[in-house]
Amino acid sequence: MENLTLPDIKGFKPASELVSPSLLAGWHRWAEMAGDRLAPSRKEIVPAHFKQVLDSIFLMEVVDDGEDFRFALGGQTLVRFMNGRHHGKLLSSLPPTPYYKGMHSIFARCVKTATPIAQGPFRIVRDQFNSHRMEVLVMPLSEDGASVSDLLGMVELKAESAR
Repeated sequence: MENLTLPDIKGFKPASELVSPSLLAGWHRWAEMAGDRLAPSRKEIVPAHFKQVLDSIFLMEVVDDGEDFRFALGGQTLVRFMNGRHHGKLLSSLPPTPYYKGMHSIFARCVKTATPIAQGPFRIVRDQFNSHRMEVLVMPLSEDGASVSDLLGMVELKAESAR
């Protein structure tokens, strides 16, 4: 992940502006589960509800009110993209690359606003031969109905040739 760069990333956007149909479907499912609450709880998140994005779904535990985040779950697409599982690791324990700094930024924004937030699609360049088009959705989860305790995220990742 050391070579990963994120050129030309635009700012955050509301989930309603997602381009990916599968991410939009995931957001609608989250909203249906949340109803009039802040967010659904982590225990309500079951694989059957997110079949379209199961390989690219992730769960992060919020640590110290969003100062840090702990990897809890990652789908197979993300595990391959990130060169392995990070289960149990703190985000702050990983190298301060643009990729991980970007993750912290969108996660912290979701915790602060307590609303779903999206970014992209943007191009990620891994090295001179590999790049991907990525769109990201991060949504809050709440165990107590008042604060964000976890994050549910989904990524659409498409390989493309570097230019």
